Amino acid sequence: MLRRAWLLVATLLLVLLSIIATALIAWPILLLVLLVDLVWWPIAQLRKSRAGPPGRDVGAASVVTVSWNGKHFLETLLPSLRRVIDEDGGDHEVIVVDNGSEDGTVEWLGQEHPWVKVVALSENRFFVRGNKAGVEAATRDVLVFLNNDMEVRPGFLTPLLEGLRDPSVFGVTAEVFFRDEHKRREETGRTRGEVRHGWLKLAHVEPSRDERELEYVPSFWAGGGSAAFDRRMYLALDGFDTLYDPFYMEDTGLSYQAWRRGWRILFTAKASVLHEHRGTSRKVFGDDYIDNVIRRNQHLFIWRNITDPRMIGSVLGLAPLTGLLRARRPGRSLASGIVFETRAFLRAVCRLPQALTRRCAAREHYRLTDREVMASANSIAEYRVRCGSNLGALRVPQPGGLRLLVLSARLPKLGHDGSWVLFRRLEVMARKHRVTLFAFIDDVSEISAITPLRKFGIEVVTKLRQRNKQPGNLHHAVPHRLWRDYSAPEMRSAVRRMLEGTDHDLVQVEYVEMAHLVAAEPRVAPRIYVCHESLAVAAARENAGTFRELQAHRYEQNLVRSFDR
Repeated sequence: MLRRAWLLVATLLLVLLSIIATALIAWPILLLVLLVDLVWWPIAQLRKSRAGPPGRDVGAASVVTVSWNGKHFLETLLPSLRRVIDEDGGDHEVIVVDNGSEDGTVEWLGQEHPWVKVVALSENRFFVRGNKAGVEAATRDVLVFLNNDMEVRPGFLTPLLEGLRDPSVFGVTAEVFFRDEHKRREETGRTRGEVRHGWLKLAHVEPSRDERELEYVPSFWAGGGSAAFDRRMYLALDGFDTLYDPFYMEDTGLSYQAWRRGWRILFTAKASVLHEHRGTSRKVFGDDYIDNVIRRNQHLFIWRNITDPRMIGSVLGLAPLTGLLRARRPGRSLASGIVFETRAFLRAVCRLPQALTRRCAAREHYRLTDREVMASANSIAEYRVRCGSNLGALRVPQPGGLRLLVLSARLPKLGHDGSWVLFRRLEVMARKHRVTLFAFIDDVSEISAITPLRKFGIEVVTKLRQRNKQPGNLHHAVPHRLWRDYSAPEMRSAVRRMLEGTDHDLVQVEYVEMAHLVAAEPRVAPRIYVCHESLAVAAARENAGTFRELQAHRYEQNLVRSFDR
């Protein structure tokens, strides 16, 4: 008990110190950013140019891929790329930038793929600077960037190039699927972004049925490993920003700068790739370092790009509190999360002068405000109003539609127990709202039940249920069945990742088992508990008048207090 008390005190002190330290750094940065904007804004207004975007030949593309010790990936990518180039019939070239590989990639390319132009570097320049070397060797009007751990599907190239026929379009991005179809789709290619609750929210979303019916829909950013860009526009923007070096969010920053200039980013489900997510970067750096670089780059993105005073004020003004909320990381203690967030913030501060310099240099080119960009990039209806682009026939979602995260203890199925009720309810909800469903399954054979749900445009994520092997719960403070079947650390981590990694307006929790898992998690959005059967009523039926009934009643009372409705 004494050791736990000391750990609690130490954690509280760490929380307090992190809030004070973040405030002492974040608030001066806020004042500095606002001061820079105040001084530079009139200069930018005087220097604004009105030159329109240049034309381009969409029949000729330079396909650039960067590789480091990735010969085994290229063995899959290049044959698939050769097929789609022959299929399209355009005057295209393929450039492989070898980042100082030691697996014989350069020699192998010369022997097996002499049609590929090779840029052999003596060192690993990673993603941003490696792609810059590839662009320097490119000769066509269109740049297509592909990660080396991709496999392009038939028909990949033509829809990307056709989307660039509109001279106001800067980039067209493809749909991304993971090779493991049972893995949660953290990356889809259809992207959203906005400043909400004092932080930049970026998300990949499942394209809806209506969006798939269209040739193109607006997207917040085009993926740097699966998209086509106008080369002259790319060079006008100075390409992928080395501010984000070595990797991640350089494509988001590039796309946002294009939107601010009035150029468009489009997504098409007609072009698609299979991706081995983090196939190369994980080998070099590990997930923890990669995640920390992403968090660092989120700070840099805001300081570099966001100029709306209210947005930048909310992000930096609330930095101590939002940083503390983000410190709750799956499978980690609060103390380690605070260290993680602090390290990322300090890494970003080291690049603050570079971010502010580029912030000032870009101001004279802006045509759209931050709010106009986020409205146009996230909403098809708003895009049509602001951009006047003909995207084809579309049933626009009804006003007031929400982004719903539904967490269910079991996968709903038709013709199978009472879960058909939830199935039908989800079907109706998906007509008006964007629905993401997370459910536990007991066997991989249940995955076949996902297809009927996806037909309604519902994104479905599943996780195998596991027995809890941890000791504890000696006095059954948690009902025995919930402790045994719905308390495994892996299950808790999966639920936490869904809550933290999904951008949603409302959390709907189905069944008492899932409510038990959600109750102790941070409340990042309003949440509703849908009770299919009362825990206390079931206990009274089986253990009437016993201590077990009293425990179940008290546990359920405490449980429902953690929900808004």
